[in-house]
Amino acid sequence: MKILDISLTYAWLLWLLIPILVGVWYLYRRNTHTQFFSGFTELRQIYGHHAWWYRLQFVFIFLILFAFVILFTFPVKEQISEKTYKDGVDIEILLDVSYSMMAEDLAPNRLAVAKEVIHNFVSEQVSNRVGLVVFSGRPFSSLPLTFDYKIIEKIVSRISTDIINQERTNLQGTAIGDAMMLGMDNLEKKDTEENATREKVMILMTDGEANKWVDPMIALKAVKEAGIKVYTIGIGGQEPSYVTVDTFGLPQRLQVWGVDEETLRQIASETWGKYYRATDEQEMQQIFEDISKLETGRIEVESIHTNVPIYLPIVYFLLFCMLGYMGLLVWKRM
Repeated sequence: MKILDISLTYAWLLWLLIPILVGVWYLYRRNTHTQFFSGFTELRQIYGHHAWWYRLQFVFIFLILFAFVILFTFPVKEQISEKTYKDGVDIEILLDVSYSMMAEDLAPNRLAVAKEVIHNFVSEQVSNRVGLVVFSGRPFSSLPLTFDYKIIEKIVSRISTDIINQERTNLQGTAIGDAMMLGMDNLEKKDTEENATREKVMILMTDGEANKWVDPMIALKAVKEAGIKVYTIGIGGQEPSYVTVDTFGLPQRLQVWGVDEETLRQIASETWGKYYRATDEQEMQQIFEDISKLETGRIEVESIHTNVPIYLPIVYFLLFCMLGYMGLLVWKRM
């Protein structure tokens, strides 16, 4: 049942208002002619000639019971389902968060610059779905493909090397192959009949070479067969850099080497993507400009507005009636 913009989940409970109304009316009529309860007889004597106030108490009684019934019907805002269509691509960003990303050859450090570029890219999106994978010695999905760009921006802002516990030996390193496999799985999870025509893209951002688990060349074969285009970004300058890490509570300055450009070039080349060497923020921005030129596909998007219970106004009304009824009794006894 719909009343204005509000739906009553258990509208059949409104039938209770009929016996409530009849009961209150019967109580009023009975008490005006004969003694029904001693308490009401005393009220009649107290009210005396104030018949209007005497009737008002029954109005309050009915309104209080009416408010309880309305609460029990579980009133909610009407659920609205809207279907729209968006043209775009599906993009999975694979971000290296290993300790070497804290090197300062890009100011203030490699990871901070990468995050800023991702943030700027996401803030300009309209119809592309974006997902995020972070990796060091193991990859982890930070966010599935989504159009909720505000959530993506919030998650990106909180990324640090501590997001993966790299104090554990098995989580240290750079697992590029594993990250590619996880990114491919995330893209294919959303691969339904409605979005099969959408271009699927991975953006691999790393500053090192693969040294853990799945060989990137094996992952490359699987990604290529899936028809996923991979853009690779080698982050950092041409020369070795340094990063400060804590070792047993003591700061230690370690040298980090350059990017495995040969592997990244091969990954990009064989998947019809492109390799970029990012020595500054401006160069990193170029890849996201190229993505806007990709062929787009259409996807159906369903927006569901969650039902919101409407309790507070009814509770306020109930409290007002109860206080009014109590105030009426107290005032007439004074």
